[in-house]
Amino acid sequence: MKNQAKYWSDYTEFIKITKGLTGFSPSDLIDRYEILAKELESDIYYEWIYEDMQDEYTVLKVHKILYHESLKNNLLKDEFYKKIQDIDIRIKSFLHKDYKTDKNWWLDFKPDRIDW
Repeated sequence: MKNQAKYWSDYTEFIKITKGLTGFSPSDLIDRYEILAKELESDIYYEWIYEDMQDEYTVLKVHKILYHESLKNNLLKDEFYKKIQDIDIRIKSFLHKDYKTDKNWWLDFKPDRIDW
């Protein structure tokens, strides 16, 4: 029962913080991030064009959640992290060589870091 209460508490907090900081639900962020990776892999960049019209890039929104201090021990953030980590690997493979080995490649991210 204690674990279940922690899960639901973390769930509520994670959703609230994610929507508040990004305007998107966690699942929407994962879906958007997945689309960006697929577009890089297929050389079709419709969503990347749309990204330029946003106030903040999806890459930055996703990592803002991953490194948000109040979500440090949140169970849902940990699950989110695992899903994002796989997509990060795919996106990083398209970065210019200067950023591929940078642990914090996403800081101040701009699409010009991608080797189109």
